[in-house]
Amino acid sequence: MTFYLGFHSRRMEPRPEDNKDGEIADGAGEYGFFPPYSWWPLWCALCLSLITYAAALQLWWLLVIGIGIGAVALAGWVFEYYRGEHAH
Repeated sequence: MTFYLGFHSRRMEPRPEDNKDGEIADGAGEYGFFPPYSWWPLWCALCLSLITYAAALQLWWLLVIGIGIGAVALAGWVFEYYRGEHAH
């Protein structure tokens, strides 16, 4: 493992923080994508609480409804950036 890491570390370009004479601005750049507001986590949490409530009271018909609505809410949360206002 040590040989592997040493072998590849010599072939990598040094990061800005590895440069002794580097400035803070050298490491500046895009940090990533931060999503805007979303209502989908609220619906997923409500469905999870409904599923938990139904399982605790052994109301299996309510459990099935909660799972169905939860599947829709989870799909909406996963695919929210493929359509609508925030589509890429």
